[in-house]
Amino acid sequence: MPALKDETGNVYGRLTVIARAERPEGLKNTNAYWRCRCECGREVVVNGGDLRRGNTSSCGCYQKDRTSETKSKSEVPLYGLCAQFPKEYTVWYRMVDRTTNPGNGDFATYGLEGIRCCPRWRRSFKNFLEDMGPRPKGGLGEIHLDRTDGDGPYAPWNCKWVSQRENMLNRTSTVWLQDPLDGEFLCQKDMARKFGLKPVTLQARLNRLGWPLEKALMTPVDKRMATKHKSEPQAKEAKLPKPQEAMPPQPKILQPSL
Repeated sequence: MPALKDETGNVYGRLTVIARAERPEGLKNTNAYWRCRCECGREVVVNGGDLRRGNTSSCGCYQKDRTSETKSKSEVPLYGLCAQFPKEYTVWYRMVDRTTNPGNGDFATYGLEGIRCCPRWRRSFKNFLEDMGPRPKGGLGEIHLDRTDGDGPYAPWNCKWVSQRENMLNRTSTVWLQDPLDGEFLCQKDMARKFGLKPVTLQARLNRLGWPLEKALMTPVDKRMATKHKSEPQAKEAKLPKPQEAMPPQPKILQPSL
């Protein structure tokens, strides 16, 4: 039988495991049980399997909060700050939901990865709005809530409003390149534009053709080759001989015998 994994200190949703617990009376399963402290302060004993599978992530307070939030959002009109700042409210609601709700589609990327929302913001939308202020207008595209430290929590000291472009540049999937001439760091798309290339051309040279960065940036696009390739099908088509019209069968002339 494999050794029991010590869950002490692990965090599952709103629950923090504090110690091993005795199996509740009347239960016949052999699973280990753990005493957990919820963020609301209440302590509960939970099946270890339910913790790891995400079946239990609070003492029961989450479902009550969820029900209350659903009613306030769908059944009751938004009043006060929520009605005055509906976009900011939506940002706050989604932030809290993806970091605390295992049923959220983004929970695996945030909650399970240890990304938390600070208790002050989780407590109320008013606190969030006081710290962040209204979402700025203008800029390039939509304005988003961004974390300065991508591994840090949603908290006043780690968040700021940024444009959609800034938010995309901060993603871990963004490819950064260093200009071989002046040493400037730019994302791949901006680097292509700096050297007069289409982003898709630079990407193909680096990934598909395996060119070194300097060659990929400094080699100009041969427009004559592009024009030649475009005209080749037409040229080939022009060289094809025209089909000859079918000739009607000629009558056979018989010579009289002498």
